[in-house]
Amino acid sequence: MAEDKANSKSKKHAAADVVRDKVSDLSLKRFAASDSTRSLTVLLELELPQPKLKIGATRRIGSGELPRRSLSISPSEQHERSERISEVTRSLDHAGVKNKPLSSGTIIAKVSPHQLRDVAKLDLVKTIVPNRKRTF
Repeated sequence: MAEDKANSKSKKHAAADVVRDKVSDLSLKRFAASDSTRSLTVLLELELPQPKLKIGATRRIGSGELPRRSLSISPSEQHERSERISEVTRSLDHAGVKNKPLSSGTIIAKVSPHQLRDVAKLDLVKTIVPNRKRTF
């Protein structure tokens, strides 16, 4: 019995460490530590290959010149981004978390405190921030 309580406490501490590493917002940390039955909408920022900034030939603007800039991502990196997003959405679906991928590679999700702790354990989730603007 005492051993079960010790294991339960060590699991809670491990979950708290993961949440602490991925959540910087104090109110969201408190929410994750609670046993509330309500849900919050959060944004999940994923570990994804980032587009690279290309700077090309200059172009003339008025009396000066500006370099041409564009963001690019190779087809293999785009495929990897898509695969990672799909992997996370499958994990969220399996956990019963309502979610919606956004074009930026971020996922909006509606989570309970227990689900938030579980989501924080996903390796591909880099940070979790409160959603202040978008809703489902």
